[in-house]
Amino acid sequence: MTRKRSKMSKTHGFKKGYVPWNKGKKLEFIETSKKNQFYRHSQSVFDRRVRQSSNGVLTIENVDGTPVEQVILRPKPQNLDVVDKYIQAANNSSVACPNKVYAPKHVQSLFNSERRKHTLYNSDCDGDLNFDVENEKQWGCVWRERLKCQECDFVSKYYRLYDVVETNKRGPKSAKLNIQIQCGLITSPISNKNFRDILMISNMSPPSSSGMQKTANKVAKEVEELNKAIMQDIRRNLVEENKLCGLSNQKLVRVESDCRYNNPLINSGTTPFQAGTQVVCTMSENNTLAKQIVSLFTGNKLCSVATRLRGKGIQIICPNHGGVAQQI
Repeated sequence: MTRKRSKMSKTHGFKKGYVPWNKGKKLEFIETSKKNQFYRHSQSVFDRRVRQSSNGVLTIENVDGTPVEQVILRPKPQNLDVVDKYIQAANNSSVACPNKVYAPKHVQSLFNSERRKHTLYNSDCDGDLNFDVENEKQWGCVWRERLKCQECDFVSKYYRLYDVVETNKRGPKSAKLNIQIQCGLITSPISNKNFRDILMISNMSPPSSSGMQKTANKVAKEVEELNKAIMQDIRRNLVEENKLCGLSNQKLVRVESDCRYNNPLINSGTTPFQAGTQVVCTMSENNTLAKQIVSLFTGNKLCSVATRLRGKGIQIICPNHGGVAQQI
């Protein structure tokens, strides 16, 4: 099957085998092979335009969605310039390593133990022990490191340079710092993405987004159970105080409540009802000056599963039915 050379090269008088691509004020060219009609785009055009289909074919789509009649090749590897070579050398240097978080007591244990082992391994070696930065292992925001000698072939074992959370469950123990970070993010408007951006700006290697989300889900569940237990204790203590204070009905408590919606209450001309789709309602007691929170309710009207079940005639009350994530 043969394809005709692009008409654009004939019309505008460009060199045969090249088709201009206008990118603002700069023209980028498409390298073609007249024999096989293969097209090799520049790296920038390839990244912006080329899509890979399910069977691995590289294509470019027209405005109407039909594929362009081109046999596309991947761009050639770019030649490293002087700046790229210096950057590559800096990344491989232990002096230019990013900032990291270590527990001082574990670092001291690492060097004190492995210096003795290095002396026993080779008493004549006077080389320095440095971090093996090429084989370090990251666990969220913490690290496992080992030492290696610059002169001989001595390599230490891996040390955890962080504290862990002791549990009775099987598997690797969670790092205490990763748990503490998620506890702090829950009480702040900063998301995992914003926290990763802060770490990267601080020249620190950020943890993966999926790993942070898994830790956040575990921490959120534990925080929820802890809050429920605390509010239950508060209600129990209020009943005991009412009894000690001689109230006629010890189980009655004066309370006040307030709700907060995700949407403003004004400018809702499309509906005569509440415009909010999500709500958080807190209830606090007024028997004492502490005004402690005794109950919390979250409502969500953005549940697609509940809408589908209601369409089938099933009565659903969000967010307390199973199988649906409760979102605030």
